[in-house]
This record gives sequence, C-alpha cells and structure tokens, in this order.
Amino acid sequence: MTSNSPPKNNEKAVYPLQYSLGLMKYVPRLISANENQNLLSAVLICVFLSTSSTGGASEDSVKTPPSPKRIEIPAYCEPLIARLAENRGKKISAVIESNRFQVMRGLKKHEDFFGPPFSRMLARLGKGDILVDVGAGTASALLDYEDEIKFGRYVKNPEDRPEVVSIIASLPTKEHYTPLPGISQTDFNRAINRLSIAMTELSPNDFRVLHGRLLEDIPIEEIAKPGTVAGLIDKVGACAYTENLTEDLSKEISLLKEGGEGFLDFHNFTQIYPYLEEGFDLQTVLGARNPVQDRKMSIPQFLSHVQGIKVIDADQFGRVYFIKTSEIVKVPLLRLRYIDDETPPPTRIFTFDPPLK
Repeated sequence: MTSNSPPKNNEKAVYPLQYSLGLMKYVPRLISANENQNLLSAVLICVFLSTSSTGGASEDSVKTPPSPKRIEIPAYCEPLIARLAENRGKKISAVIESNRFQVMRGLKKHEDFFGPPFSRMLARLGKGDILVDVGAGTASALLDYEDEIKFGRYVKNPEDRPEVVSIIASLPTKEHYTPLPGISQTDFNRAINRLSIAMTELSPNDFRVLHGRLLEDIPIEEIAKPGTVAGLIDKVGACAYTENLTEDLSKEISLLKEGGEGFLDFHNFTQIYPYLEEGFDLQTVLGARNPVQDRKMSIPQFLSHVQGIKVIDADQFGRVYFIKTSEIVKVPLLRLRYIDDETPPPTRIFTFDPPLK
C-alpha cells in the first residue's frame, strides 16, 4: 500500500495525484493568509510540473478513470506540501491551547441552559450507559454529576452508574486563568485540582478523560464504540470551535445509539449559508447591514438537512436538543469561508459544498 507520509532521507517523494490536488480543500482555511496563498500557488505549480513531466492525463484517461495516478514531487516542493498541510487547524489550535474561554461550567449551568430534557436524560442513565462531554473544560459538569451520584440524586446505587467520558482539547493550568465575572483565581485553581484528583483516583471504567487532541483527531473507537452512547453534551465545545463542522458533528451523532440524546450549543457566532458567491466580500456579511442576511440559515434550518436525527428543541442562538433516529448518519459537507479567532468562540462562516441553491 502506498504511504502518504513524508519521504525519509533521500527517498523521492511520490504521492497520489488525488492527494496533491486534495490540498485544495485547505484553501478556505487559508483564505486570509498571504503566506499560505503563496505556498498554495507554489504547490500547484509543483503539481503541474510533475504531471507534465510524467506525461499528464490523456483524454482517454479522463473519460475512463484509471487506477490512482501517482506523480513524483520534486524534492524542493516537499517542504511546501508539508507546511501547507500543517496549517490545517493551526488558527483554532492556537486558540484552544491558550485556553481563552470558559472552562468551568458546572452541572447546574447545563441544567439551566438545556432545561428539563437534560435533567431527565441524566436521570435515565444507568449501568451500561455512556455519557460523553465534548469540550469539557475542567470537567466541572461531569464531576458535579459524579458528586450527585454519591448522594443518590440520579442513581440510587453507585454501582449502577453510567460510564462518563470527558473530552478536553487542552488541559487548563493555573496560568490559563482569565478573569471572568464570579470566577476568582482561587475558584479556577480549585477546579483544576479537582480534575487532577479525579483523573488519578476515579476508575477509568467510570470516569475517563481524553485530552490533548481535538475531537477530529481522536479515533471514534477510542471515545466509545459507535452507536453505544446514551447521552452527549457539547456546550460551546467542538461544534462551536471546529473548522471541520461536518466531520465533528458527524462523529458526535455517530457515537450515539438510536434513541440517544444530544445537547449542543453551537453559539450564535456560527453562521451557515446555503451559498455565497466566489470572491464575495465576507466582511460585509459580518457588518451591521448584511446584504445576504435573508440567505442565512438558522441552526435548526441547517440541522433539517442532517439525516439520522430528529431535532426536538432548538433556538436561533445555537442551543439544540435532538434524538438520534437512525444508524445512517449524513451531515451536509460544509466549506469554511471565514474564521476570526480574536474572541472565543470564533466567528465562523460556512457554506454548503456544493452550494445549495
């Protein structure tokens, strides 16, 4: 099997043609970076020269696609390809590593935000069930849940408790403290210590923490077997930060079993359009007088295009409660057209790919 990993030592770099052209999918992520535009141009020139030197594709091969065509990338192009690929997710990774966001939302805040359906979901969980929190911060909500179990609020017998999984892209440290209303440095430090103790003392069969990676980088089986999760929470987590909304939302829904419940908060900084013309001035979309405001989809409208779920409740600000209805999950492919990470969560503009007209 041909490997797409970078060549070693003096080995020639040989990549499938589809891999090289596949770099085009990173264009929307790099749309505002001059350096990356130059890199992309250089890579495409390399692809053109290499394809030309190997004879290119014949007219017949276009009509009847052959097996994947492999092309040799000149050595001087290897660093360009590597640098362009490495830029995938670089902006959002920097935001996450800096931990410039709220990481201490407790269970009470989740219950207030998602309402009675959330509390009922927690009350239904028992032995053999799995609860996943994506973007858990200091895991305050699920650690509160652990405390409630001890007092018999949700599970009368602690031995009948569900398995809990917290996904934390970047473990917060004391240095990450950002002053927020009602949260002191002391509170922040206490939450970090609480998480550290839980990761050490709680059984991994009851409480697991996956950290140091984005949701898109974690193999789904490492979280849970697909179709086995009873409840999933994403409160301003992956779906509010990701540059790959299709991928992350697909993974979250795929984790759920049929009848499993999802509680998401996309946040109102997420904008989805069925289409925007190429070369459209994206800054005007962010302005007070958005000329394409009538095209903008609400989160419920977008989710109506997702196969495999039924939205029970949702609002225009990104709060969603849904139930998984089918093993077959299809999320429309979205193209990232703009991202601004100055304030967390980032402002993002997505369009359907291909455009929905």
